[in-house]
Amino acid sequence: MSASALPDQHHIWDDAWAGRPPGPANGFARRCAARHAPASAAPLDVLELGCGGGADALYFARLGHRVTAVDFSPSAVAATAQAARRRRLPLTVRQLDYARLPLPFPDGAFDLVYSHLTLHYFPDATTARVVAEIRRILRPGGVFCVRCKSPDDPLYGQGERLGEDTYCRNGHVRHFFSKAYLAALLADFAVLNLRRTAGRRGDHRIACVEAVARRT
Repeated sequence: MSASALPDQHHIWDDAWAGRPPGPANGFARRCAARHAPASAAPLDVLELGCGGGADALYFARLGHRVTAVDFSPSAVAATAQAARRRRLPLTVRQLDYARLPLPFPDGAFDLVYSHLTLHYFPDATTARVVAEIRRILRPGGVFCVRCKSPDDPLYGQGERLGEDTYCRNGHVRHFFSKAYLAALLADFAVLNLRRTAGRRGDHRIACVEAVARRT
């Protein structure tokens, strides 16, 4: 599966986030913050890849951390920036397609990189390069928190098969990560936690694999 073969998905996310207010932070963000970025900690430099409507970025900012939130969707960036202004939170928001590498951040810029359901849209080679870039921009001892859809998810196998564990349904590409696949991606990190999870997102049941890994 090559990057050029993937359908363009910008319109899907622009439509999804246009005028949509942020909801509450999800459980994964809360678990990551509780263990690795509590409000009692000294302010950390946090990067969220794929901020959507900004709920999780706003949550980290409310805890007192210096947050940079990026998304390739102009609607998502606008929604997050507007929500930050309303809440008077010092949040840096920028439009960025983080599949276009290298990432525009210096080595060791962040203490924590957070990605919730935003890394599972790319071909294998691109995914591996993104993870390598995340390691580069983390400080030694910094933490990468990542959660992706897994093959246990009800959407697995639906639509056109584009490659191993990758399907396109209604123009929406999803690369479903197995636990072993995510472990292999994190081979250059010290993996602190790696597990399968299940829950609900709105009215839909979802199944995921999530990991917390430290940059060595």
